[in-house]
Amino acid sequence: MPAMHLLSLRALIACLALLGATSALAARASPAFMWLGSISAPQEYPVEVYEGALIADGYSYPFSPIWGLIHGGWGQPGGVMSLGARPQALPHTLRITWYAVKEKVFYTGEWPLDTASLNARWEAARPNPRTGKRSPYTSLLVGLGPAGKVVLWAHGSVSQVQVGSFRARATTLTQEDAREDFQFFFRDAYRHTVHAERELYAPALLARLKKEGWPDPARYDAYETRYPWQIDGSRLGRQGPIRLLYQAFNGDLDIRVPQALETAPAPRPLPRRIQAVWHDPEGREWVMDMHLAFEDIKAAMDALDGATDIRLRIETHPDGPRLYAVSARQALQVRLQHVDVVTD
Repeated sequence: MPAMHLLSLRALIACLALLGATSALAARASPAFMWLGSISAPQEYPVEVYEGALIADGYSYPFSPIWGLIHGGWGQPGGVMSLGARPQALPHTLRITWYAVKEKVFYTGEWPLDTASLNARWEAARPNPRTGKRSPYTSLLVGLGPAGKVVLWAHGSVSQVQVGSFRARATTLTQEDAREDFQFFFRDAYRHTVHAERELYAPALLARLKKEGWPDPARYDAYETRYPWQIDGSRLGRQGPIRLLYQAFNGDLDIRVPQALETAPAPRPLPRRIQAVWHDPEGREWVMDMHLAFEDIKAAMDALDGATDIRLRIETHPDGPRLYAVSARQALQVRLQHVDVVTD
């Protein structure tokens, strides 16, 4: 065989080997998982999606006007669309354009995602405290807040955790430039009807907003501040709680049995809701739901400034449950005053 042909054959074999190695490496680097997408927006700041997508290798999960008006609450999923769901690589990019109804502004942006971190979360599924079975994350929730605030959560049945925070820029969109499926938006009759305050807000919420004003958009950044704290339910019932839930102001959610809690306080966002389930000495099951005010819990944490051993201790008293922020090292205890409690 001529030397030139032999060299070409060797080069071809080397290229094929390289391609095979690259393909194998890509396959290892992009594991496939079941996941869907959803949209979230605050009750006070409704949004309408124009277009967007969670973009993965060989796959794109789209967002479009079909999602309608979204204002279910910060961190609350706005529904999902299965789109013939099957295992896919997790996304490497988020792109989204939407209309902020209260601000009357379009926002747009595109950001890279930490795919390695997402892969690790999907692989490390947590047990369901009710069943003990593996409970993986199931969707990626895109939060669209005021002033271009964008948050990404990994969402599952027992846990929701923030995995990204971004800022979109204001933009313009005219009827001439808009896609066909968004032409309805530019009809005056549509906006005058659907965007009317009586349609956007429940009566009680609208009355509160009229009295107190709309939340400062900067509040959604403040929600992400982390403090070292842990729930302490050791004084509940005979053996403490059998299940604990907390929802944070930033949208995080965690449901666990006490045995699965960290042994020490860990940095996490402030809770807006704590639910505890326990058995009394007669064996009856009790459920307590505590809803907190952001200013109250933040003031309590600030009063314990510098403490790294903060425990939110739940106590039952004849006049009802109480919640304290406690630091044993600083010998300080702060009772939270503005707590709405429902006990069943």
